[in-house]
Amino acid sequence: MNKPYFPSAWPAEDGGAQRQQRSGSIDVGTTSQVTSRLSIASTMVVQRNPGEWFLLCHTGGDDTVSWVEKFDPLTLEILARSEDLPAGPAWPGGIGVHANGDIYVVYGRYAHRLSPTLELVAQCELPRNRPYNSFVLLADGTVVTKDFGGARPGDDPHYEASDCELVALTPDLEIMSRLTLPEGSVARLSADDHDVYIVGSTALHRVVWRRGELALDPSFEVRYRREGEGYGWDPVIADGAAWFLNNGAGSEQFDGSLVGKGVATAGLSLV
Repeated sequence: MNKPYFPSAWPAEDGGAQRQQRSGSIDVGTTSQVTSRLSIASTMVVQRNPGEWFLLCHTGGDDTVSWVEKFDPLTLEILARSEDLPAGPAWPGGIGVHANGDIYVVYGRYAHRLSPTLELVAQCELPRNRPYNSFVLLADGTVVTKDFGGARPGDDPHYEASDCELVALTPDLEIMSRLTLPEGSVARLSADDHDVYIVGSTALHRVVWRRGELALDPSFEVRYRREGEGYGWDPVIADGAAWFLNNGAGSEQFDGSLVGKGVATAGLSLV
């Protein structure tokens, strides 16, 4: 369901808010060729029109900036670059192309709206001094984001925030609604129509978006975490269910590999 996103083959991370990782039609040739260039601390790529590809990049640490590059999909040459965008504390954010044609970035504690030529249209400093790990678009084009509730490099690997907060913004990046969640959440958000799904540190939650307000659905709370298990990651919404892995704990120790970085004592589960 890509209605709030630009009608391209890959307008957002995981292909859209349901995270089904299904692309539209992308033309491929009969031969393969590999081209590469160094790009440190780059998060993800999205497509707008055919041949229009954009990469989200950022620096690292507690006082970071991000920027977006438009690049040639064959040569990887940078065709355009946004200005440096204020950010704050680092954790991989997200980029997506809205149905209105503009490019949205949530990284650090800022949300930004860029034109197709990468000029800054609007920006918003988000309420908490934490990194916000990407966003989803709801069916009406509303932007919903959440602060990151887990350990960052250098933190105690067992740290988990006591709560996180959802923030709903207009396409012009004006804050419309805020909702404190009952526990912390490390995973990125998923959405289906006007419902937002959040994998918290112990349970799966649903938040409904109605009449300009975010509200926790008290009838929907799925406890998934058992003794020794890690917290869950981003859910895929498909076939009337939410699917996710509980392999998150220890990921902040990533150093080019995640081998041996997990801190859970129980085995991996698909929930």
